[in-house]
Amino acid sequence: MLLVLLGTVLGYVAMVVAIYAWGLIAVWSPFPRSMWASHGSFVTTASAGLAFAPFVALLVFALVALFKEHAVANSTISMGFVTLIGNAPGSHSPGELLASITDAWWLTAIFLIGVPLLVWLLQTLRSNQRLERP
Repeated sequence: MLLVLLGTVLGYVAMVVAIYAWGLIAVWSPFPRSMWASHGSFVTTASAGLAFAPFVALLVFALVALFKEHAVANSTISMGFVTLIGNAPGSHSPGELLASITDAWWLTAIFLIGVPLLVWLLQTLRSNQRLERP
C-alpha cells in the first residue's frame, strides 16, 4: 500500500510538472504564428505531446522500478488516484468530479490508460529480452 501511495505521489508530480511545461510551451511556442493560424488543433496537440511525453516516459520507468510485483495493477491503481486527485480541486460533488474527468478526457487517457499500458509494454519487452538471453 505504501508503494501505491508513492506511485500516486510520483504520478501527481509528473502530471503537475507536465501541465506546467505545457503552459510554458503555449507561451514560448516552438511553432511559428502562421502554423497557429492555419493548423491550430495540430499545434495544440503537438504542444501537449511535447510537454507530456518526457514526463510520462520518466514516470513509466519510475513505476516499473518501484513496483517489482504486479506493476500493471499497482500503476493502474496509482494512476486512478492521480486522476481523482488531479480533478478533485474544482469539484464539490460526485457529479462535478465526473464532469471534470470527462472535460479533461485526454489527461485521464494519458494517465489512467496510457501509463499502465506503457508499464505493461515495458515489462513485456524486458521479459522477452530475459528469455532470449542464455
